[in-house]
Amino acid sequence: MIVTMNGQEEITSIFKNLANEERTVSLITVYKSIPLAFDAQCLRVENEIAFFKAHKYQMAVTVLVKRMFIQSSFFKEFVQANVSKMDPIKYTLGLNDFRLAGNSIGRRTLVRVEPDTSIPVMLQLKESTVRAELADISIGGISVYIDPFFLDNQESANKMVSSHCEVSLHLPSDNWKQIQLKCAIRNVIRDTISGRYRIGFQLYPNKESETMLSQYVTRCQASTIQEIKTLYERSLRA
Repeated sequence: MIVTMNGQEEITSIFKNLANEERTVSLITVYKSIPLAFDAQCLRVENEIAFFKAHKYQMAVTVLVKRMFIQSSFFKEFVQANVSKMDPIKYTLGLNDFRLAGNSIGRRTLVRVEPDTSIPVMLQLKESTVRAELADISIGGISVYIDPFFLDNQESANKMVSSHCEVSLHLPSDNWKQIQLKCAIRNVIRDTISGRYRIGFQLYPNKESETMLSQYVTRCQASTIQEIKTLYERSLRA
């Protein structure tokens, strides 16, 4: 049986069947733009809340992130849910407010990572060079923040979509080698809190640039996993 509707009853019913059959699913928490996936056993459903036996590291990161995704062959899409209950002693999570969330987490098929420190990015837009700040990056995409005085309004920002340009930045590494990338603008959105514009680019890296991007993403992933382990170890001492 595969869920095809976005109804609470249909999704909850599937979880009841999974619990009866002692099935496992993949629980995915997106932390610092990195999807952290761990297997979890579906235990039971009570009052529209599905309970899962979760991995110890997922319990640790759930203290910081209260939303997660569920992947199973019984659903044609990812299921998004909110964390409503936690038992750190028994390693159980209670999830509710289910809804189908498409076939990629956060609409991204490539893992993106957020920098730990501020990384400046230079944008070559037509005849202008604009200084920006890195928001996140993957092998195939990058997003940056720019100050609002570079754009008149959201209408002028929308006109930038599909434009081709170049970005250059220094990714943290042993030698901080500069990387230049050809790209195309895919979206421009104004952040309502900071007032800055966030621009998303599709990248067209050459072989050398792709290797550098891959190494950086891998380092960030490893650092995030270590951070989660540290959170878990601290929770044991608390």
